[in-house]
Amino acid sequence: MDRALIEKHLKTKRLGQKLGLFDRIEYSTNDAVFELAGEGASHGTTVIAGVQENGKGRLGRTWLSGEGSLAMSILLRPDMPAHELPPLTLVCALSVRRAITGFGGNGAVRVKWPNDILVYGKKVCGILLEQRTVSSKNCVVAGLGVNVSQESFPDDLSGAASLRLSGINAEREALAAEVLNHFEEDYEKFVRGGFEPFVSEYTACMAGVGERADVLDSAVSGGDKEAAPIAASGVCRGVDTEGRFLLELPDGERLAFAGGEISIRS
Repeated sequence: MDRALIEKHLKTKRLGQKLGLFDRIEYSTNDAVFELAGEGASHGTTVIAGVQENGKGRLGRTWLSGEGSLAMSILLRPDMPAHELPPLTLVCALSVRRAITGFGGNGAVRVKWPNDILVYGKKVCGILLEQRTVSSKNCVVAGLGVNVSQESFPDDLSGAASLRLSGINAEREALAAEVLNHFEEDYEKFVRGGFEPFVSEYTACMAGVGERADVLDSAVSGGDKEAAPIAASGVCRGVDTEGRFLLELPDGERLAFAGGEISIRS
């Protein structure tokens, strides 16, 4: 990872201005940032790694960040109640999507509620926001992993792809800087006005809108999607002003889900 290349593209005031850069890190970048938060690190402190061992995904899953990937975590110190923060995951997804489309892909790059980025239907990025109280202060770490230039994936990751395999060529350093550029603006907008200003954009680029969908109760199966029972079935209608997944039932009733796993049936 080349610090000079990141700084060349970075236009932020705070995010990424304090930067820890690693070719390889032995634990998750989220944990690295929380460690820095315990030492008094300021808002916007960022850790970026080319290879991340023991990466973390949503619902307790593992995120594979091998050669050719980008792992990045950003420390946020929002002056907001904790219960208002969950939609920030969706805001971060929009920031990442915009950063990626700056290098190509445009309409092929979609967001899958709540925290994945898809290109031509395959996952290229996962996002994980974690909240903790550190030194009596609420801290949020926004972590993301992007498959940038891998040429292949294991057979058990058939739903994954890289930007390169999807026809999008981006330098990791330039992509990291563009994510920070977009996310700083979006984060400040979210702090001022919540998620409502993002609803239209998120729905417009959200995978599965208008298609049949099942909401799975992954909590029952310990995060195992294959074993998760179906909590509800209907048609995806986007998201509401709190970032919740909207499902329209056959009788026309609409339900809003703040959590769970979504399975789209095209």
